[in-house]
Amino acid sequence: MSFPPPNRTYQVRFEPQIPIREILSLPNPSLDVQGNLGAPRQDPTAANVFSSQVTLWADFNIAALTQAYGDIMALRLATATDDQPPTLTINSIEDIKSKMFQDKIWSRIREPIAVGARVFQSRLNGQSPPAVDMIPGHSLPGNRTSTISLTSGQSRTPLVVSCIVTRSWRSVDLANPASDRVMRPIRRIATYCISAQTRYGFIATVDEFVVVRVSAKGSGTETRYHVEWQAVLWDACGQNVMTVSKALLFLTMMSLNERHRGVCSLGSARPLNLWQRYIGPAGPFYCHHLSLRQSFTRPVGAIIEDGPLF
Repeated sequence: MSFPPPNRTYQVRFEPQIPIREILSLPNPSLDVQGNLGAPRQDPTAANVFSSQVTLWADFNIAALTQAYGDIMALRLATATDDQPPTLTINSIEDIKSKMFQDKIWSRIREPIAVGARVFQSRLNGQSPPAVDMIPGHSLPGNRTSTISLTSGQSRTPLVVSCIVTRSWRSVDLANPASDRVMRPIRRIATYCISAQTRYGFIATVDEFVVVRVSAKGSGTETRYHVEWQAVLWDACGQNVMTVSKALLFLTMMSLNERHRGVCSLGSARPLNLWQRYIGPAGPFYCHHLSLRQSFTRPVGAIIEDGPLF
């Protein structure tokens, strides 16, 4: 005599699909900083960047970059959200690297970056990196080590490099440096960018995330520099606010365009709200010079120049 199999209960969990812009708008964990993180170290071999060569990267803002990458930000992903993440205890710079960025930020932006990379790859007919990885302690030419690098796939070509410094350093002091110590992280990240041959980098503390774009001309002691920077607070959150997660995604997306990745000569870095105009069979259309996003209407507030782009 046979018996029917026992009833079994299965639980299937469906994660909600959420737009990337909402995922990257979520709050970061609060930080309980307990350790003595020291002071920015001096490196006599670092790029000799003067305070007069450092300016605010004013167009690295949520309006211009949402306009450029808004179609990617609107794509939806299935993800679990954590509106109130637990507090992180930070005792060292190593904790900033591992707990704040590898565990929290990278886990949040990894899939959005992968989606964005695939979109961008399709726009370039497969010419952009197929995958992006976050590599801690990434070795660079010249015996340098980027604290955290965003790299392209198996080749580990650096896209974005970084350094992490003490909370006693504040980007606001760059407007009027009271001591040489204020310039040390800028010189360090400029050195890393030049070594890695990428114009994009960031400086991280427990309080803020500072994106940079580096330009240079010349070589050796004759090199002249221009470092642009923009700060994003670790605590920033909300859809119409630049957050650390959005800033790192935007920086990575910009670096995927190989034409605009290398350290450029002084004065040749293009505005982030630059769109180029083309005439097609259906009439004029506009293409963003970095994201290659197209629009048949003139983007509001954009700088427009005629193509060709490719």
